[in-house]
Amino acid sequence: MSVTYSSLLIFCTTWSIIGFPVLAASTSILGVSSTEFSIAFRTLAAACAAILLLRWNRASNNIALFLFVIFWTAYFFRLCLATLLDLEDLRRPEQFYWIWAFGACFLPSLAVLVRQNTEILENIYYWLFSLSIFAVVISLISGNTLVPGRDGHEYDIGRLNLGSLNPISLGHLGITCALLGICSFVSKKFTKHHLWIPASAIALGLSVATLANSRGPIMAFCICVLFLILGGVRRVRTYVIVSIFLGAAVLVYVTQVDAIFSTTGVLSRFSGVASSDAAVTGRLIAFQGAINQFLESPIFGDAIEEKITGFYPHNVVLEAFMATGIVGGIPLLVFIFLALLRSWRMIRSGSQNLWVGVLAIQYFLGAMFSGAIYSVHPMWTLLALTFCAKRLRIQNQSNRV
Repeated sequence: MSVTYSSLLIFCTTWSIIGFPVLAASTSILGVSSTEFSIAFRTLAAACAAILLLRWNRASNNIALFLFVIFWTAYFFRLCLATLLDLEDLRRPEQFYWIWAFGACFLPSLAVLVRQNTEILENIYYWLFSLSIFAVVISLISGNTLVPGRDGHEYDIGRLNLGSLNPISLGHLGITCALLGICSFVSKKFTKHHLWIPASAIALGLSVATLANSRGPIMAFCICVLFLILGGVRRVRTYVIVSIFLGAAVLVYVTQVDAIFSTTGVLSRFSGVASSDAAVTGRLIAFQGAINQFLESPIFGDAIEEKITGFYPHNVVLEAFMATGIVGGIPLLVFIFLALLRSWRMIRSGSQNLWVGVLAIQYFLGAMFSGAIYSVHPMWTLLALTFCAKRLRIQNQSNRV
């Protein structure tokens, strides 16, 4: 039975982190819709999480679990007020929020928190690494820069996408692939005869991220690399990371000149931040609106969505305080702080599972730049996974003694 539960947890975790990008890439090259397959796999992942929760593990991190449950209780209470009592005019169908918040985010991450298995992290790593390379290659083959307009015509936005996978999500897919490749070098997961595999992952991942041309994923990558460098001060692996970063930067520069320097390229997108382009202006309006809504109801929060834009504020911390007030916002902040602290310790110690911490930082940053509480399931799963990785590292140390 332990093998069965381990397999369920591996599937649930892997799907939550990278499942949909892989599915989107697969269906794009086959020319079929991803909707039906997505519903089936999401339902299966939620069912696996529910089965795992039936066998509660007493060794789970009680503090993290307490904070996690307090926040989600506050959030679901707000969601009940918005949907069941119709206190808000929501932008999307009411069931949409429940399906994503409960089924895609809450259940899988809770299953990860309460299930302790010291043998699955390495398996999850290789699944993520293999599937990310597969999805990135398919994206380079079948992706394009066209998006359908409301008038039925297609328009070139100069950013790689897969139709069912927008440039931001595709950019994060590429960065995940590149970071897993870097972690392979740092953790020495491949022999010297197979180093071409992580090297290829880095090159392919950064190429996709550059072509997707989204600021959030690129900024997340740079910050994650900075953490890796700072975590390896006075160690040989610091020079390895710097060499990899510089080599990858040169390779991307040589192969993706147009994607970097064109009028719609990466540099143009980042210069738009200083000149306050439409996207930046919209985010700032949403930020201020979320802050104002929190100040109007600081204890229990005000609403699921920001009222000026009628959308989420593109920052999960602001959104948490806006929706749940300090009752839910403070537990979430402490939960995130503890998870990021464990991420840093994994990086600093050179743990074999430092990839968990690195990806947790990536997707947290992604959720701070562009994400909603009910849709950033990779972030929730990886933050929960940091506590499992911490327990595994401590157990390994005790076993050596």
